[in-house]
Amino acid sequence: MASASGIALPAGVSFPGSAASASTLTCRLVRRGGPRFTLHLSGSLHPAWAGRLAAGLGARHVSVVRATARRGSTRWTAEIEIEVPAGVPEPSAVDFVALMREHRDPASAEPVVLESWRVQRTRTDVEVEIRATDAVGFLGRVLLVFADLGLFPRAMRVDTVGSAVRDAFLLQGLTGEAPPEGVVSLLRRRLAALVPQE
Repeated sequence: MASASGIALPAGVSFPGSAASASTLTCRLVRRGGPRFTLHLSGSLHPAWAGRLAAGLGARHVSVVRATARRGSTRWTAEIEIEVPAGVPEPSAVDFVALMREHRDPASAEPVVLESWRVQRTRTDVEVEIRATDAVGFLGRVLLVFADLGLFPRAMRVDTVGSAVRDAFLLQGLTGEAPPEGVVSLLRRRLAALVPQE
């Protein structure tokens, strides 16, 4: 594979499935030292890009250590720190674009286990905070839970400290609409079911 240090796709790369047919995506991967890399994304992305990317990384045993992402009026900006285990080939920026095109079957994902969660409606979206014990592929599985309800992040903050996951998401519907109360209620029930009963 290509060297992973500072690779960038040429300006004007088309990304099928994005909001605009002529949209562009800039993808740059920078080595942080040892097994860690930071992926920088900017441009138009499909609403399900984060879940697809995280699920694809998890399937390849690559951990998301921390991430921030936010959608503006026409484009996303994201910074994702990953850890590549020994024995796994170093990734390239092109690999990540391919992962964002993959669709993974939610039924094939391992179950999500949460320690705690909080859901709060806002005028434009629903804010979700979760706490859990980290595992490879955890973020992808959580985003698949959201996507199964037709919810996709408008912004997210992912942070792993030791083995503790502390993640926050602002979720909207597929076209950027505020989720209806029925979907938010279903989300609360789904998250509650992911906390083991003592």
